[in-house]
Amino acid sequence: MLQYYQRLTSKLMPAGHSGILLFLLSLFALTLSFRHAAPHTTLVLLLLYLFVTGSLRWQSFPGMLAIMAFIGWQLLSNFIGPFPGQMLESSGTTISWLIIPILLSTLSNEKSWYRFMQCWSIGIVLACGLAVLQAIIGLDDNLAPWRISTAGEQWDRVVGFQSRPWVFSYLGAIAAILFASMINDEKWWKHAYVRYALLLSAVFCMVLAQIRAPMIALLVAFMHLLSGNFQKIGLKKLLLAAIILSALFILSALMRDNMFQGLGSFNGRIPIWQATLEVLQNNPLWGVGRSHFQGFYMEAWDVVHNDPKNWLRTIGHPHSDYLSLAVYYGLPALLAYLGFLLSLVRWAWNIRLVDPKTSRTMAAVLSFVIIAGIAENYIDFGITFYAMLTAYIMLYKRHQLHMQSIESDTNSG
Repeated sequence: MLQYYQRLTSKLMPAGHSGILLFLLSLFALTLSFRHAAPHTTLVLLLLYLFVTGSLRWQSFPGMLAIMAFIGWQLLSNFIGPFPGQMLESSGTTISWLIIPILLSTLSNEKSWYRFMQCWSIGIVLACGLAVLQAIIGLDDNLAPWRISTAGEQWDRVVGFQSRPWVFSYLGAIAAILFASMINDEKWWKHAYVRYALLLSAVFCMVLAQIRAPMIALLVAFMHLLSGNFQKIGLKKLLLAAIILSALFILSALMRDNMFQGLGSFNGRIPIWQATLEVLQNNPLWGVGRSHFQGFYMEAWDVVHNDPKNWLRTIGHPHSDYLSLAVYYGLPALLAYLGFLLSLVRWAWNIRLVDPKTSRTMAAVLSFVIIAGIAENYIDFGITFYAMLTAYIMLYKRHQLHMQSIESDTNSG
C-alpha cells in the first residue's frame, strides 16, 4: 500500500522545480469546472510560485495590445468615470487576464500540455457526475454542500459544481470543443473509448444544464471543427454523431418545458437589450459600472417600457457579453475586446496552412464564444472567463509545440 502511494505521489508531484509547477498546473486544470474559489486559489498559488522562483515570463500572445487597452480603459474609468473607485466590482475582468502569462510560463512542453488536458477532462467528469446526482436526487436553491437536496427539491436545471446553469453549460461546451479536436490523439488518453466517453460527458453537461445559447453556439462550433474533415471521418461516424447529438438535445428539450419559447423572436431578451441601450445611450464613454447597472437599468426600463410589474425589470445584467462590456465600462472597452477577438481570428487564419487542425479548433472556439455571448453573460463570471482564455492559450501553445516539432524533425533530417 505504501509503495503504491509513493508511486502515485511521485507521478502527480515529481521532485524538483518542474515537478511542483506541473502539480500546481494540474491542480488548476482539475478545478476549472469547480466553483470560483477553487480555480482562483490554485491560480494564485501558481502565480506566487512563479513569482518567488522568478519563472514568470511575459510572452507575446495574439491581441496583447487589445488586452492592454481593455485593462487600461477599465482602470481609467475606475479613476475618472462617473463612480470613482466603484466601477470595477471585484476587478474580475481586469485581474483574470493574468491567466495568460501564468499559463504561458507554465505550459513549457508537450508533457505539461497533455497533463493539463487530462486533468481538465477529469474535472469535467466529476462535474458531470455531480450534475447527474443533482438531476436524480434533487438540487437545492442555496449553497448547501454539493448542492444536492436530500429533501427532494428540484430546480428545472442542474449546475454541477456551479451556482448557475448557464455557467455549467458554458464550461462543458468549451471542454467539448477541445476534446472533440483531440478525439484521435492517443497522447491525450491512450484508449479511444475513454476519449469518446470524455467528449460525451462534456456534451452531457450542456444537456443537463438546458441552456439554449451555448447549445446553438456549440453546433456551429462543431461545424467549424469538422470543416475539411468530412471525408476523413466517414459517413457512418458522422451519422452516429448526429444521432447522438440529436438524442441528447431532444432529451434536454423534454427536460425543459419552455425550450423553444421565444427562441426565434428573442422576446425574452429584446426588452432587456432595449432598456440596456437606453442606459448606454446616456453613458456611452465610461458606462455605469457593474455594481451600479441595475439601478440605472430599472430607471431606463420605466422610461422605455413603462411596465413596473414585469419581472424583467429586476434583471441584474444585460444578458449579452457585448452590451455588458459597453454599459459597464463604456464603448472603448467593448471595442478593445472586439479587437482582441479579431486578433485571434487573424492568428487562426494565418496558421491555417501550417497547422490546419489548430486553426480549425481556434475558429470553432471563437465561433462558440462569439455566438454564445450574444444572448448571455459570460465575461463577467470569473470561471467562464478563465475557461475561455484557457482554451485560447492551450491552442496557442499547441501550435507552438507543433512548430517546434516540425523544426526539430527538419533539423534532425
